[in-house]
Order: sequence, then C-alpha cells, then structure tokens
Amino acid sequence: MHGGATSSEVGVYAYAAAQVKKAMEVTHYLGGENYVFWGGREGYQTLLNTDMGRELDHLARFFEAAVAYKKKIGFKGKSTASFSCPVFSLMGVIAQ
Repeated sequence: MHGGATSSEVGVYAYAAAQVKKAMEVTHYLGGENYVFWGGREGYQTLLNTDMGRELDHLARFFEAAVAYKKKIGFKGKSTASFSCPVFSLMGVIAQ
C-alpha cells in the first residue's frame, strides 16, 4: 500500500504526475500563490511491506519533476510539501 508519488507501478505514478501537472497549470492560470503537496496518502500500515529507500527515491524524482515543470510554466509561487504518516513526518518548502 503506497501513494501515487511513491508507487513502483508506472501507471499509478504517471496518473499522479498528470494530476499534479494539471493542478499546477490551473493554479498558475488563476494566479495562485502556492501549491501544496499533501502526502497524507503516502504511507503504509507497516514497514514490512515496503522498501523505504526505493519509495523515497520515487518521491524525490516526483518532486524534482514537479519543480522542473513549475519553472517551465513560469509559476513563481511557493510549492510546499506536508507529510503526516506513520513512517515519517516532515514539512518543507520545495525549490522556491
């Protein structure tokens, strides 16, 4: 059980990326000042059914792609990530 940005299934990962891409475009078009990545679903019930390193690598690539797209479309607002799941908890600003 994992979320879209950490998924090892390419179709799930691509679907999540397409949703973020469209949401960023709409936010930019409407003059939004920030974009929040909510990681509430990027978790699991136990560490026994995951490879934490692999999932964090997938998440990092997802964020890198989002930042690259943000720059490509000229979105100047902040992109913030907020996570609250059983394995880790963090909040940070992504490549302002």
